[in-house]
Amino acid sequence: MSQSTAFMEAVKGRRTYYALQKKSSISDARLKDIVDTAMISVPSAFNGQTSRVVVLLGKDHDQFWGYVWEAVKSHLRGKKDREASTKARMDGFANAYGTILFFEDPTPSNELALKFHRYADKFPSWADQHNGMLQHTLWVALEAEGMGVSIQHYNPLIDVVTKQRWNIPSDWGFKAQMVFGELKDGESRLGWTENKEIQPLEQRVTWYGANL
Repeated sequence: MSQSTAFMEAVKGRRTYYALQKKSSISDARLKDIVDTAMISVPSAFNGQTSRVVVLLGKDHDQFWGYVWEAVKSHLRGKKDREASTKARMDGFANAYGTILFFEDPTPSNELALKFHRYADKFPSWADQHNGMLQHTLWVALEAEGMGVSIQHYNPLIDVVTKQRWNIPSDWGFKAQMVFGELKDGESRLGWTENKEIQPLEQRVTWYGANL
């Protein structure tokens, strides 16, 4: 199998998994290597390198999801049915191995905007694109190592407490939370099209000049 084929198979195999356990299929040193490689290798417009990540393992991971539950619970008062199901979901995230928090540092974009006035209004959007590519790269890489992964978005409910607890600059934009861990025993990996609605490619991809 060529490297390109192996890469595309990994992309196709990426799915969202919620039934995770507090185990990792790789060492923390290997995890650090994957995160570092992604941070170095994922491109950014004008080499802005705007994305930031904070990796939470062990008690820090558990504490983070405790904060999320407290924040979400305050919006569910009087909704007992939703409170029980939401608490179960929060417990599921807490039972995973770790969480990667994704942020955007506005300083590089602001500096680039001053240098390149013509594109000033584009840099925030380009920074988001960089963050999205980083998230996808880590998602695919972790699942290729045997992990289950899901991406969550509980910001801005938890922005303040998260930044205070882990000494994160207040002006960083909180983008997403990536939960990961080994799949629970008996949990199977889905095929890439299983239970997934795929819109017709003819409506989404246009070709000109190709010999197809």
